[in-house]
Amino acid sequence: HDKNIYYIVKKDSPDYKRLIEKNKNHILVFNSLRAKLYALHSEVVLKTHANILGFLGFDGIARILVRDLFNAEIVEIQHGLTIQDIPQYQNRLIDNTKLYLIASKFEYKNIIKEEYDYSDESIKLVGLGRYDGLINNDQKIILITPTWRHSVAAPSLRHGVPRGHNDIFKNTEY
Repeated sequence: HDKNIYYIVKKDSPDYKRLIEKNKNHILVFNSLRAKLYALHSEVVLKTHANILGFLGFDGIARILVRDLFNAEIVEIQHGLTIQDIPQYQNRLIDNTKLYLIASKFEYKNIIKEEYDYSDESIKLVGLGRYDGLINNDQKIILITPTWRHSVAAPSLRHGVPRGHNDIFKNTEY
């Protein structure tokens, strides 16, 4: 808690206004010069997706120009479970990830595989932080969740652009 913590948020995000009112000095606008400079000077970056420089606003040639200047320790905090075979996205070397936080022993069995290149010390079973505040409110609800799995999702046209509908999804186990 003795560290300065910043959040990078897109200005057109539905939560931007609420976040800026509560944490004005700790919200950085995505793709702004200030956000990029803070990213380059950060000690630790918590990430939920691969390709950290892209999510920090460095695209194209800028990514190549700054990659040797970016020295933050990377911690993967996950936005879901890594139980699929996806080392092309989650290999340690893609973002030089120092610590990978996982939510289940099944995830551990996957991430410890040689093709991911993580050591036992760099994987920690901690759960998924986004569920910490959930309250049991027993209801009969049908939850429909989309997937990004490349085998059933429509191809991505461009970074940040939602994927289209793919009828193949209807015939999968999901």
